Amino acid sequence: MDSNTQQTYNNMFDEVMDATYSAMNALGYGDVDIAVGETGWPSACDAAWCTPQNAANYNLNIIKLAQNIGTPLMPNRHIDIYLFALFKPVQPNNGKWCVAKQEATDAQLGANIDWVCSQGIDCKTISPSGTCFDNRLKTLASFIMNVYYQSNGGSEDACSFGGSGIVVTTDPSTSTCVEPN
Repeated sequence: MDSNTQQTYNNMFDEVMDATYSAMNALGYGDVDIAVGETGWPSACDAAWCTPQNAANYNLNIIKLAQNIGTPLMPNRHIDIYLFALFKPVQPNNGKWCVAKQEATDAQLGANIDWVCSQGIDCKTISPSGTCFDNRLKTLASFIMNVYYQSNGGSEDACSFGGSGIVVTTDPSTSTCVEPN
């Protein structure tokens, strides 16, 4: 129960929305439309609560909340909600990854990155501000080649890359960049 408004809440989302409304109202802007620019739940991290199931539960519940109109302090009011970073789950591939061969040239690796990124694969994770950025071209290429390989069901052909890719059974993930499998 909120001691200021005497409203009872059964979820944190409505409480945060009403706190925002109360703050804006106190400033004289109570009628301003509210939109949630990003919300979501991590499906992978080093904490136990980062699981695909918890992320799915959060997203399903936030969608249900979005279908309801209003909050205790804002009945009959629509709030736009944008979910952050929804990804198609990668199907498990029995402990196989696609990486660049040791003998692959920089020209081949650069071409592999360019080609994969042109195929609709999101390559932001290997950009300088991305979570999997590395100064080594072979590491960047291996990551993005593996994303392509996994997104194509782990078929041997999806790891060919003109002879510069190889399927391995040793996880190439690092502490800062988890390879999909």
